[in-house]
Amino acid sequence: MNIKQVLDSINTRRLHSLLTNLYHRVGPGREPYSPLSMLKAQLLKHLLRIPSDRRLALRLKHDRKAAKACGFGKHTPSHGLFTHLRHRLGEETYLRVFHDLLQRLLKLGAVKGDIVAVDSTHIKAYSQRSMDNRTGRSDPDARVGRGKRGFMLGYRVHTACCASSEMPLAFAVAPCNMNDKSYFKPLLEKVRSLGVRFKAVLADAQYSSMKVREAAEAYGAEPVIPVRKDSRVRDALKVGKDFVARGARRLAELFNKRWSVERPLQPCEGVAYARRPQAQGPRAGLDPCVPELHGHGSCRPGARRILIIGKRGVAAYFSSWWRGGFRSAGMGDL
Repeated sequence: MNIKQVLDSINTRRLHSLLTNLYHRVGPGREPYSPLSMLKAQLLKHLLRIPSDRRLALRLKHDRKAAKACGFGKHTPSHGLFTHLRHRLGEETYLRVFHDLLQRLLKLGAVKGDIVAVDSTHIKAYSQRSMDNRTGRSDPDARVGRGKRGFMLGYRVHTACCASSEMPLAFAVAPCNMNDKSYFKPLLEKVRSLGVRFKAVLADAQYSSMKVREAAEAYGAEPVIPVRKDSRVRDALKVGKDFVARGARRLAELFNKRWSVERPLQPCEGVAYARRPQAQGPRAGLDPCVPELHGHGSCRPGARRILIIGKRGVAAYFSSWWRGGFRSAGMGDL
């Protein structure tokens, strides 16, 4: 399967009408580029690992096959128009696009969701700490919390993933000092709202609590969560220092599928970066799956890939959806 086939697969009337309504149709002004073509160009950017909007504009200008795959003719947009596109779409439209594409993958059977894995990862904020040592100086939405190595200033991305296809089903972005357990039930509610009837929920020992297990059982799912290392419960599922699950064989085999949520989250670990202080944090949003912020064309060296959009966070993994989704559907690699 080539890139053009992947981009052509999102030609839906509902999505086209949703994007077209954001632009003027009559009146003064130059006729805008097709919003669907602009969105395809953003997807192309993630699929081809193009690092910035400037590089994307140059690629479309000099690569006629790429421009044709997105639906552009002789003329292609400049890099500034991609910034205007993301500002015009906003959080709500990105969320609707995410749900539309995810619903299509569910309908095609590429994503089943019978086993859901829940986990979170941290994102370091590109800001210094304020005098209270709790918030960010130029990023007031960021909080000081526990990271991979000690305490850090940033955010946490909480994700519920399909264990078989590794597709993100639900997500939430929160300050780094918020406990992971408080987002367990809201994630399951979002997954159930999609019509996914999951049978088991996988999570690490950080989610080990009676309320978390009861929340999973309330949806008719089996909680596969190891107890903490200091627990004295016999014959319970435990994970040792070697990261090997020990306990009942069936539970251990189920828990090993939890790594499906680790792989999509690995590229998310990085820096939440914004060029302008007033645009930092989830309120302005981060650009999907690229090492630069939503609405900006520059990127910080070493920043990793993540998509966070919106005031309270809307994460969408375009690259992960299409790569993993089509592969699991038996449609081949890109």
